[in-house]
Amino acid sequence: TYQWRKNSTAITNATGANYTANTSGAYKVIVTNSNGCSAISAATNVTVNPKPAAILSAAGNTTVCPGDSVVLNASTGSGYTYVWKKNQTTIAGATGSVYPAKATADYKVVVTNGFGCSKTSNIIPVIVNTPKATATVLGSASVCNGSGVTLKANTGAGLTYQWKIGSTNINGATDSMYTAYTSGSYKVKVTNNCGSATSTAK
Repeated sequence: TYQWRKNSTAITNATGANYTANTSGAYKVIVTNSNGCSAISAATNVTVNPKPAAILSAAGNTTVCPGDSVVLNASTGSGYTYVWKKNQTTIAGATGSVYPAKATADYKVVVTNGFGCSKTSNIIPVIVNTPKATATVLGSASVCNGSGVTLKANTGAGLTYQWKIGSTNINGATDSMYTAYTSGSYKVKVTNNCGSATSTAK
């Protein structure tokens, strides 16, 4: 039978042949045979080193325009090393405590301290607000005279619209949907706070 001890104190319910130590201390085991004779082992000193802090924060808004970046800051400490990840993939060459994120993705960092203990940070999603424009025909693009063809643009928060026939703006056509009553090549220009994009013609 077995009784494990930590720093000379019996560990409750630690009576198996194996024991997993997860705190620092001097560990011994008392082994008793079927005759009731006991022996105590020499002490094994266990050191459980701390994990590093691994808190990720963003300096500013995490939604940016194309070409801009979100500065991500990881916890710092003596002997810390860093491995940055973008959507679970390691970012080559990103080994500092600061990383400028320029692409839409989920970012995190694995921090390792001088003891070799690692911890993974929280995730920060970054969104690059690239303007986009699509026009979709609802129904048929060929109709009888007097009937209209309804066109629909992509929608989203903060978007504005300008419909065009050819390269000419259509007066007052500034909603996400437009009904065309004359034959022609129609496009929509969609603008967000980062700029504009124009759809392909319909």
